[in-house]
Amino acid sequence: MMIERSRNFTILSHIVLAVGAFIVLTPIAILLIGATQSAEQISTPPFSLVPGSSFFDNISEVWNGKGFSHAIMNSFIISLIVVAGKCVLASITAFVVVFFRFRFAKVIFWMIFVTLMLPLEVRIVPTYSVAANMFEPIQFFLNMIGFSWLVEAVFGYTMHFEVNVINTYAGIAIPLIATASGTFLFRQYFKQIPGELVEAAKVDGAGALRFFIDILLPISKPMFAALITIMFISSFNTYMWPLMVATDKDMMTAVTSLTNLIPSEHNLNATWNYALAGATITLLPPLAVIILLQKWFIKGLVSKEK
Repeated sequence: MMIERSRNFTILSHIVLAVGAFIVLTPIAILLIGATQSAEQISTPPFSLVPGSSFFDNISEVWNGKGFSHAIMNSFIISLIVVAGKCVLASITAFVVVFFRFRFAKVIFWMIFVTLMLPLEVRIVPTYSVAANMFEPIQFFLNMIGFSWLVEAVFGYTMHFEVNVINTYAGIAIPLIATASGTFLFRQYFKQIPGELVEAAKVDGAGALRFFIDILLPISKPMFAALITIMFISSFNTYMWPLMVATDKDMMTAVTSLTNLIPSEHNLNATWNYALAGATITLLPPLAVIILLQKWFIKGLVSKEK
């Protein structure tokens, strides 16, 4: 089927794209302009669209004076943990679901998939409870089956396990890893792999582990790039969970640290030029990841070639 090119349709498409680009880029332009102005300029109405000369002074003050460099480092570490954990967990889970034939495989996958309907914000209270004591689910199970009671009755020892990961990198990152989005993407990608490739690997004597490492992982680079891009941006910009679990100032992320730069009745010393400078710094790492992995990201999501 051939789609006839129409000059009017092309012009309309460009107009729609231009309007969309204007809507998206205008807030970013205002952000960058505000980051270049001094506190006096930005607080004097009306807001001036003329860039100022205080950009590097604002960035330096936020980076060094406001301690934003440590918050950026925290965000990087947490994002790298989430990306690494998600890639490993999602690829292995999808590999088992797609290439292993066992009973209830589809049921297990759909149980995993249903968790997509339960975002972290919905399950934030029980997740926080588990982060406060990682052994709480195990403790609950042992109490439910009566094992804790038996140990106490026989040995006189009360079983109580407690590991608190609040204000730790693990406490912030692990709940962000435990989502089904990566598993779903890898499953859809693996299902498009020709069956002949699997049969050829079996004929050559390749076991499941060798097939996964030597064949499946190398041809899945586009999907890894797509997942890395999505999860890095998502974890770097997440706000609600780090705000709750990182109560220590030294564990605050870049996004949560922005609240300390925004003027309010509780933060009278803050100014908007520093807040916009901090937002500019926070914007750069996700933007850099998108630029570096753009080609692989698009290929991983839309390419049908295997």
